[in-house]
Amino acid sequence: MSGWQKLWQDPEVVKLWQEFPPLPQVVAMADRLEAEGRTRVLDIGCGLGRHTVYLAARGFEVSATE
Repeated sequence: MSGWQKLWQDPEVVKLWQEFPPLPQVVAMADRLEAEGRTRVLDIGCGLGRHTVYLAARGFEVSATE
């Protein structure tokens, strides 16, 4: 198992990432996309998916990849 895999399997690390709110830039982008009537987002480099979850909760159809 690689170092990154071990890191992301650590419950404390996962908990820390889940507690981060979405970046203000992501919130602003979501507002802009919503205003334009766009409904789909591709989250590239999604990590644990904090932005993926945020965008999906706002009603976007989100595809995510690491």
